[in-house]
Amino acid sequence: MILILSGSEDPHCQYIVEKIKARNRKFVVYDYGQYPSNSQIGLKIDRNSKELWLHFSDIRLNCEEIRSVWNRRRGQSKAGVNIKNPKITEYIEQESQILLDSLPYLIKTDWISHPDAITISARKPYQLLVAKSLNLAIPETVIGNSSEMIEKYVSLDSMLALKPLSMATVSLCDGENDPASNLILYTKPVTHDQIIKKTRRVVNCPVTVQKYIPKEFELRITVVGNQAFACAIYSQETERTTHDWRKYDLTHTPHKVFNLPDDINQKCLTLVDKLGLKFGCIDMIVTPEGQFVFLEINPNGQWLWIERLTNLPIGDAITDLLCLDNQR
Repeated sequence: MILILSGSEDPHCQYIVEKIKARNRKFVVYDYGQYPSNSQIGLKIDRNSKELWLHFSDIRLNCEEIRSVWNRRRGQSKAGVNIKNPKITEYIEQESQILLDSLPYLIKTDWISHPDAITISARKPYQLLVAKSLNLAIPETVIGNSSEMIEKYVSLDSMLALKPLSMATVSLCDGENDPASNLILYTKPVTHDQIIKKTRRVVNCPVTVQKYIPKEFELRITVVGNQAFACAIYSQETERTTHDWRKYDLTHTPHKVFNLPDDINQKCLTLVDKLGLKFGCIDMIVTPEGQFVFLEINPNGQWLWIERLTNLPIGDAITDLLCLDNQR
């Protein structure tokens, strides 16, 4: 049995589900947002045994049957709408989340990937240290809210990249359904003087300042198990994506299969392994001089658009991992 933790509306989930069906393997899709309002979890422990089951929709699943877990998008606990007191709702969701967060330690099987590994490896300062330990090139970096450090270490004669510590989205108002109210913080090029003029604001929030790396093109390297699938993203072909391809201009941004040099391929595999992951999306820059520069790894990143544009068999590789030795 394969357990997929995701919302059923997730296109990545739908895509993998069809591949699992084609192999005639048993699976269930479960969203933590169903708990406790629309599902039940039962755990019995005594001196001699442990019993754990999930009950949702018309499915009753003995968790001993689970042979692999795809930890795609777990969601968060959600109390029933019949609970009117917000404090009671908060309590219910906190208690429920504790039980949900215990599942990875109760379901002893192969996780792609384990939540602990995802949480730790999502920390960008840690990513940079691990990449550096593998002799991957990284940008000169200053992180923090110390204006003194930024003024001291930021290069005087270089263009700089100002980045958040996460792929941050800031809601500017209370309108939940108003996309215009959300501000996405992309990578922004700045000069030394611009940084210095704003260092007093830095004390309010940590930032990442890196030496700006010139780009010939960028790489999105999706690692699944012991395979690395590399896609070259020609972000310099359109002004919109020059500084951050996540602004997406797919019509004008060529995506092509790229054959990694053997040493870079191995370092990508080793990076994912050292981070305790079985999956990860690595972003790199290839400079005009041909240097490969590591930027970051997303331990649970998007990949479906890459597969659709390049036919790289990423989905098949994920399905292989989920179905390996999984006969039930």
